[in-house]
Amino acid sequence: MHVISAIYGVSRASLKKWLKNGCERDAIHNLTKKRKMGRARKKVPETELELLKAENERLRAENALLKKVRALMAEREAHAKATGRKPSSH
Repeated sequence: MHVISAIYGVSRASLKKWLKNGCERDAIHNLTKKRKMGRARKKVPETELELLKAENERLRAENALLKKVRALMAEREAHAKATGRKPSSH
């Protein structure tokens, strides 16, 4: 989450607040929620193909997260513009 906050200039507190408030509870929420006790761990990739598939899955999830953050930032800026406020710089 700290990478996203640095890239888009959004504080981690804001990202957590969006998650807590239920905004866009799909990809972002699924990436950050804690796992339940007793859940089976994912198989550790062994072959090069498995490693590449795992990396591809991780990158797809990261892209989905970044798209949501970009949309939230645009919404935030539009709201600030509509209310006549200057968008915050963090």
